[in-house]
Amino acid sequence: MQTLQFSLYGIIFFLFILTSTVQPYMAAIPNHPQNHPGDLSALLAFRSHITSDPHNILTNTWTINTSFCNWTGVSCSRRRPRVTMLELVGQSLSGSIAPEIGNLTFLKSLDLTNNSFNGHLPDSFGNLRRLKSLVIQNNMLDGPIPPSIFHISSLEYVILAHNTLSGEIPSIHPPHLKILYLYDNQLEGPIPPTIFNISSLEKLSLSANNLTGDVAPASFGRLVNLKYLSLRGNSFKEGPMPNTILNMSSLIVLDLSSTGLSGSLPSDFGLHFPALQQLYINGNRLTGSIPNSLSNASKLDLVELSNNMFTGSVPTSIGDLSLLQCLDLAGNQLTGGLGFISSLLNLAHFESLTLSENPLSGFLPGPHLGNISTSFHRIYAQGASSQEVYWDILKQPK
Repeated sequence: MQTLQFSLYGIIFFLFILTSTVQPYMAAIPNHPQNHPGDLSALLAFRSHITSDPHNILTNTWTINTSFCNWTGVSCSRRRPRVTMLELVGQSLSGSIAPEIGNLTFLKSLDLTNNSFNGHLPDSFGNLRRLKSLVIQNNMLDGPIPPSIFHISSLEYVILAHNTLSGEIPSIHPPHLKILYLYDNQLEGPIPPTIFNISSLEKLSLSANNLTGDVAPASFGRLVNLKYLSLRGNSFKEGPMPNTILNMSSLIVLDLSSTGLSGSLPSDFGLHFPALQQLYINGNRLTGSIPNSLSNASKLDLVELSNNMFTGSVPTSIGDLSLLQCLDLAGNQLTGGLGFISSLLNLAHFESLTLSENPLSGFLPGPHLGNISTSFHRIYAQGASSQEVYWDILKQPK
């Protein structure tokens, strides 16, 4: 009997302690219909992981006596008071990302760009089954990318650039993914083959990592809607321009600079890119001549061919690129005269030509020759003809 009485007193004491600690906290939470308990708990956990809030964004506006739908950076759906957007861009916030964010099950957009978040990406992000946009660029995140993220079927935009993420890129499965930016991290290994099944992909940048393997495996050709491709500055194995790249006629920007390309460009190179506007293939080991067909890529406005081993003369047909603004041929082994410059003088949008460190010969045409476009203002030809030439064309009013 005494044992039973003692146990009963113990239970009563425990309940007293529990209610005395929980009730004041619950009483402090306003009974607003907007404040869904699960979402409120997740947001408060997010706030608790912030170690520095120099602009007092969370300190001043994330208060529990107001609806979290009115908190800075928080947006809710119209039909129900659930968090659909958490966007705190450029607020100089520091701290880690609370794993409880994965409990915001109605979240569609998460944007923490330009802050100082550190630590790992939470694996719980994989619970955000409605998420369409995940943008956490320009932070200090490290560690691997959780594979669970790329199993969110609703994802359309993933931008995790400018961090220190490491490890291999996980298998990628979102069927509607449009933009994937993972550049400027410390990612390793090959490009995951599953990415080539995402036919909706329009922009892909994996630049400035430590990726290895083929720069463009055969499956790359499946990305029929790709418009922007940047693989610059990785550790791919050396080889010629891949045929899969040549078949990507939808490309507008192609950046394969410093990717280990070697050999010569195909003679019909320009015929493969009717929509291309910017071409970066500098910093490789490309040889042979610059193909005449480059002029068939008629929408080009920027051509960057510097620091290769191109030989021969510069084709005058390059002056047929009526939209051309900048041409950089520096650091090659180009020979011949400078007559091709005359074909550039009348281009309406042309601004800059760089010929440095080439064994070219002859004279630059004087600024008094021809009807020079008012936009054309610079030829930089240090090292041409063993002379240093830096020519600024002064724009004279007409």
